Amino acid sequence: MTRARIAILFVALLASTLACSPNSTTRENRTLAEDRSTRQDSCTAVAFESADSTRLAGELCMPPGNGPFPAVISLRPRTCLGQAGFPPGWEQTVLPSWGYAVLALDNFAARGLAAGACDELNSLSSRQLIADAYGGLQFLAQDAGIDRKRIALLAFLGGIGTAAIFADTTEARATFPIKEQASFRAFFAFYPYCNFDFVGSPPQLFAPARIFVGDKDDMEPADRCMHLAERFRAQGADIRARVYVGGEAGFDLMPPDANYPSTDRTALHPGGVTVSTHPQYSPWSANFASCTIRVKSIFDIVSAADVATCVRRGVHFQGNADAADQARKDLKEELSVLMR
Repeated sequence: MTRARIAILFVALLASTLACSPNSTTRENRTLAEDRSTRQDSCTAVAFESADSTRLAGELCMPPGNGPFPAVISLRPRTCLGQAGFPPGWEQTVLPSWGYAVLALDNFAARGLAAGACDELNSLSSRQLIADAYGGLQFLAQDAGIDRKRIALLAFLGGIGTAAIFADTTEARATFPIKEQASFRAFFAFYPYCNFDFVGSPPQLFAPARIFVGDKDDMEPADRCMHLAERFRAQGADIRARVYVGGEAGFDLMPPDANYPSTDRTALHPGGVTVSTHPQYSPWSANFASCTIRVKSIFDIVSAADVATCVRRGVHFQGNADAADQARKDLKEELSVLMR
């Protein structure tokens, strides 16, 4: 395998197709409206340096009351989720309501990349993503309103989700040491790309890690995430994967879009013949679900040639209200235990 930078495999596939717009007056619509109405009072624009010295812009969302508060760094690629103005992630309002501060970062926007960069295999590297996470950790550890001993990393989608797991390795810690002697207390990844095979033993993980993935995810297969967790556990890691029935990539986004029957054989969901009206299905986007990525280092690269024989076309991205609701409950429970 070529040595260089590792691509964030799946974020690049979705820029032109992933829009989650409401189309009915459901409980989830009302929740989203409430989230938007309260956000202005709780979130503030902030700037800080990535661990690779790149200047980044994000948002810091604080819970009510007096700190210091436990905190969660959220990496979500809003730039790659469809039309301009895609709303902030639910974690920016839900987690503060649970008592956690949230530092929200869109790695693409923070590094000055437009939506077109989401289609480029090497637009962001794992080194950059992990550096951004550690830059956020350094930033929060210096804030008197944050409990530096209780900071977690939460990340969404493909390789960005994977970075939330690899950020806890010995290699990542050695590459990006933190001056304030802070460290991540826990790691949470929603639908990460898990199709990795390590040359030698898997890297060592220190803090607990939790994976949230849907059983109908045809981009980040749930069984591969279960297998990855098993491999890490065999090395003594505290890592588990939760699988949500009916969930595809993006299942945590509410409200879900409506699906309509289709006779287009290229539009097959894993569980039926449906195609989204937006659409949430892209028949032309590359899909690496059948690939296995062999790496020696968490900073290794995947080139186009490496995946030429396993890539196929067609990806799905769909909200699921039931799975989303359960995942939020599970995340809240895990946070309450792991962030004590």
